Amino acid sequence: MDTLQDLRRRLQTAEQLRSVVRTMRAMAAVTIRQARQATEALAGYNETAELGLHVLLVNAPEERTAPREEATGTLGAVVLGSDQGLVGRFNQLIATYAVAEVRRLAPAPDDRLVMAVGLRLAARLEDAGQRLDHVISMPGSVAGITHAVREMLVRIRAWQVGRGVQRVALFYSATEGGAAYSQRTQHLLPLSPIWLQGIRDRPWVSSSRPIITMSWDRLFSAYVRQYLFASLHRAVAESMASENASRLAAMDVAESNIEERIGALRTRYHYVRQSSITEQILDVVTGYEALREDSDSL
Repeated sequence: MDTLQDLRRRLQTAEQLRSVVRTMRAMAAVTIRQARQATEALAGYNETAELGLHVLLVNAPEERTAPREEATGTLGAVVLGSDQGLVGRFNQLIATYAVAEVRRLAPAPDDRLVMAVGLRLAARLEDAGQRLDHVISMPGSVAGITHAVREMLVRIRAWQVGRGVQRVALFYSATEGGAAYSQRTQHLLPLSPIWLQGIRDRPWVSSSRPIITMSWDRLFSAYVRQYLFASLHRAVAESMASENASRLAAMDVAESNIEERIGALRTRYHYVRQSSITEQILDVVTGYEALREDSDSL
């Protein structure tokens, strides 16, 4: 039978755990807000970059506007997950989704190069039978996104130079409001001809359009680098928000369970305490009755 001391200790432990869970919920909520702000901040940057791309495409040499054959060969896949736990099925969902999509895009195992961003995600991908070419850590805060993106870009460049990779796809999770999120695919390279045509046909907002005085190829290559950086940065921020949304949902469930446990422990504690008090009172009454009987017999 549980003693009052045992119940008091278990109750204190449960209350401490509830405090930890509430702290984690608050941290997750703050990270979600920061990640969404980082995503929104990229909107203005992207708008400016697309205006520059519009000027480039309008002034593109004729050979650059000719239709190109669809890129084939080795696929470079970047999958964004989590380094940390307590995220529910977040890593499992993105791993299952990414493995299915990678196998669809590149059926032959030797035609896939997969980079996992997140140590826990890497384990999930390997459990699913996907061989990994590279693993890097997922940043723990918004401040670390830039460093992680630069590391991804270095690996993508190594794929292009050393392995002749022309196709690069990105797999990540994006929030849909509240704690909901879904898995998404973005084809980073080659750039979509339909998307490029839409940028080219966009009407210019002023009466005069800027002119180009530098090498067109050099400017276009610079834009592609900025496009990759912005796309990866936004996807990491989205994935980070999704990860913490999943963690927030897990902490809500955990807090609810802890509250139930604390309620049960308090009920049990009060019951045992009342029983102990009742036993003590009965002992006193019994002792008193025994003393009175002894006194009456004298």
